[in-house]
Amino acid sequence: MREKLFVLILAAAFCVTEVTGQILQSQFRNIQSGNTAFLARKKNGENEYSKFFAIGTNLQLWPNSRSASPRFPSEDEFTSSREIFTVLFNTYPDVWPEYFQSDPKEYDCLFLSGMGYLNYYMRRDTNYNTFPKPSDDGWFIGPEDQAKAAERERKFGSMSARVDKLIDLTRNRGDFVLFLADEPDAGMNGSWTFYGNFLEILHKRNKSKGHFTYVDLAPITGNMLIYEQKSKADRAKYPMPPNNEPKYNDRTFQYSSINEETNVKTAYREYLSACDIIGLNSYGATSANPAKIGEIVDWLREVDSTKPIWPWITAEKKRYRTASDEEFRQGMRRQAFTAISRGSSGVMIYSEGRKLINDLEWDISLDLAKELNMYRSIFEQGGKLAAIGKGGSRARLIDWGGRRFIVASNNQDSIWSIRSGFFKGLKLNRNEFGIWTSDNGKKIKKISAPRNLGFEDILVKEWAERDRRFLNWKVSADGGGEANISQKEQKLGSNSLHLSCVAGSRSTAEQFIQTFPGAIYEVKAWYKHFEGIKPQRLILLFYDKDAKWISEVSVKAHFEKKWKIVKLEDIAAPPNAEIMKIHFDTGVPGEEISSGFWDDVVIRMTGIK
Repeated sequence: MREKLFVLILAAAFCVTEVTGQILQSQFRNIQSGNTAFLARKKNGENEYSKFFAIGTNLQLWPNSRSASPRFPSEDEFTSSREIFTVLFNTYPDVWPEYFQSDPKEYDCLFLSGMGYLNYYMRRDTNYNTFPKPSDDGWFIGPEDQAKAAERERKFGSMSARVDKLIDLTRNRGDFVLFLADEPDAGMNGSWTFYGNFLEILHKRNKSKGHFTYVDLAPITGNMLIYEQKSKADRAKYPMPPNNEPKYNDRTFQYSSINEETNVKTAYREYLSACDIIGLNSYGATSANPAKIGEIVDWLREVDSTKPIWPWITAEKKRYRTASDEEFRQGMRRQAFTAISRGSSGVMIYSEGRKLINDLEWDISLDLAKELNMYRSIFEQGGKLAAIGKGGSRARLIDWGGRRFIVASNNQDSIWSIRSGFFKGLKLNRNEFGIWTSDNGKKIKKISAPRNLGFEDILVKEWAERDRRFLNWKVSADGGGEANISQKEQKLGSNSLHLSCVAGSRSTAEQFIQTFPGAIYEVKAWYKHFEGIKPQRLILLFYDKDAKWISEVSVKAHFEKKWKIVKLEDIAAPPNAEIMKIHFDTGVPGEEISSGFWDDVVIRMTGIK
């Protein structure tokens, strides 16, 4: 299907604006592919725009941070994160860390940064903080005062100046998208409603600099914006704040509507002219019912199908109504695949604000991000064929490299059978989801992704055993070697894989996943050498359906005592390959010794041969 291009806000075929005598071309476009709108970007030196799939996280909230700044992780955590996630969110920074400023690299990831808490900055700006303040030190302004704020922004441009500073800080550091407002429709809990005409001023300023804008809507249960837009007769049916009128300084007020679809569509229409990309978080609703995130994507698309949708899912286990860790993990995954199957072109992963998320939440978040990263090229490079299904059972059909793929999610209590096309005969069980591939209808196969690529989850903790098993990994050591988890050295998180050997010994760690003929892979792993002159190895091995070895490709690790990436790329699965093994070892047994640490493996399918 031919892709249709949509460029938002400006009518030009691409965003160009005259600014101080200089013509700036936008790095971004929005591309419509089937029922899905994608952000597309053009990197420096490239002539074509490429679709971009968002895998996001709020970077400044990483746990175990060894950084002196509370807003940023350490350099080790940052460099790992930029390989795992494609979008790194940080609220407005006054300065970037030294390691970020001194590194001239243009990162492949996109930075989502800005005034997600816009009222915080306006309270502290002398051009805006003259509005009356309640005694509780809150600061809430209603429609009339906000109109004055809009006029002051046109006159003084203080918030626009902050946008300019952000752009300067991120210049030559990768792509930048302004996170203009977080829940601008909320009007509760210490915040207040922003109206579309005010945010549009800042959005246009950002657009004139050649950048796009992201807005994240409040939960679907309702908010002050919804209350204000209801008729008086309708408002009388629902809970009213004290004194029977809206109170902009009442921190506890929340207007809840029984019509979630109306809430979402009303809020989105308010901000259509103030954003290029839209998001929404409604953690209570979507964690309790993962199917709900699919409905939200549908409602947003029905208002405007040309803007990319990047919804948020939460990594806070307390929000999930389950007693099982595995159900929590599957709940996060089901939300992600349901959103994608309904037309989102990205997923944002949220962790608890000013508290450190625990190890379980940390591990599950990274596993999900790495799983989506493995499939990312299918979404970005594949051509959209169709959207199928109805109700809670939906799927996206994708053509990539001559193969067919289906991203499907069955959120109903019965089996969903696909009855036509290349996936005829595929049956999804109750609440099943995932990605399947078909060789033009000849064979249907579900694709699996590896787990525990950060070596965080331990199943067996009895270090005396020679065959130590971690989640999804089989490790072994013989003749005095060691293969275990180290908490002394780690790149990201709490643990790394430690492999060592003495003369005549060998240590290994390996994991099997499903593959298919012609799949091209890139594998990256961080390695830090400790001692010895014998190089350790990263190996990819391929097997047929009977687990018979076919071929393998290896690369030797470095000898530097600092974390560096060891990489295999452009590795194609042989014609009859069905299984792939990821393998680390200390090399062929010999007289030399070796000791080193592996961490933060990332695997991507990058093409089809």
